[in-house]
Amino acid sequence: MNYFPDPKHLLGLLEELLERIKNLSSYAYSESNAFALNVLNRKRHELIKALDLLGWNNEEEIVIHSSTDNAILLCYRQKPQRNSENTLSEFYKQGINGLQHEVEVFIEVVSRFLRKEKSA
Repeated sequence: MNYFPDPKHLLGLLEELLERIKNLSSYAYSESNAFALNVLNRKRHELIKALDLLGWNNEEEIVIHSSTDNAILLCYRQKPQRNSENTLSEFYKQGINGLQHEVEVFIEVVSRFLRKEKSA
């Protein structure tokens, strides 16, 4: 059996993810917050896979930026790289900002998809 996600449900999950990211952004870097950011990033990857099943004609591709993924992974490490000028808290902030921006883009894409379906 093929699974095709409900776009309205996906939109709700993306909006919930965005709220969790915004909530996490109000906290300073800590190892547990870096872990939470990593979990939210994994959730984003899962939702993007579900979005691919919708089969929309997306003029602008949804892109998961490697810089966001890298910042999230680096802030979760115990020690920053020796030759890096960034601190763990800077990577944490970069990861949150990148993740928030990308989820906002995904929400806009799904919203446009729903508007197109509704008008058809």
